Amino acid sequence: MRKLYCLLVLLGACFLLGCDPLGRSHYIWKNDSDHTITLLGFGYGISFENEVIPPGESFITDYGELGGGGVPPDIWRMTVTFDNDIEMICGSPLIPVENRVPGVNFDTSFNPMWEENYEYKKLGRYDYQWTYTFTNADYEAAVRMSEGE
Repeated sequence: MRKLYCLLVLLGACFLLGCDPLGRSHYIWKNDSDHTITLLGFGYGISFENEVIPPGESFITDYGELGGGGVPPDIWRMTVTFDNDIEMICGSPLIPVENRVPGVNFDTSFNPMWEENYEYKKLGRYDYQWTYTFTNADYEAAVRMSEGE
């Protein structure tokens, strides 16, 4: 009973002081390529579709309850379509080999599903920002994939 009381006091203090113990995660997909990009992402309770990112612009999402959650936030597959219908379907490299679907990019290079391809910045005690930057190299990788290389 005493532990429950202490927990309630702690949570009440956080509420009164305005701190968010779960934090916020901000995800930015930035387009530094010469091509307009359309994103489709889906996973466990989080999805977005037809998010168009013109060259030089970004798509920003904010998942408040994930805190410093990994990248990307519970999304297990993302489709990246460039303006001339060149498409790259990316899957998490963490998916076991036996569960992988043919035709999906599980390579860690040019893959917005791989954490090490993001710039990471801690904004506050529980606030994080993750940025993936699409470049012409992403487009060239998608062209190679579409040609079966």
